[in-house]
Amino acid sequence: MEPATAASVRDAIREIVELQLRQGAPPEVGPNLDRLIAAGFLREEAMTLIGCVLSRELSHALESGLPFDAQRYLDGLAALPAMRWD
Repeated sequence: MEPATAASVRDAIREIVELQLRQGAPPEVGPNLDRLIAAGFLREEAMTLIGCVLSRELSHALESGLPFDAQRYLDGLAALPAMRWD
């Protein structure tokens, strides 16, 4: 992936997480962000972690042709800062 493209994808993921926070949907995103910040992560770091979970689920949906797995996304958020890459 070209650097400009990677940056665009990263920005889009960040905007989706910000939108989820503003809309409170899913409602678990905000409390998980707060939990990560309380655990000592900077807001930017916590947003990156959440974005990683979101991008993993989006990639899985695109690659498999299956719908986005909302429960697996929520489970991934709850497991942060641990990350599953499978």
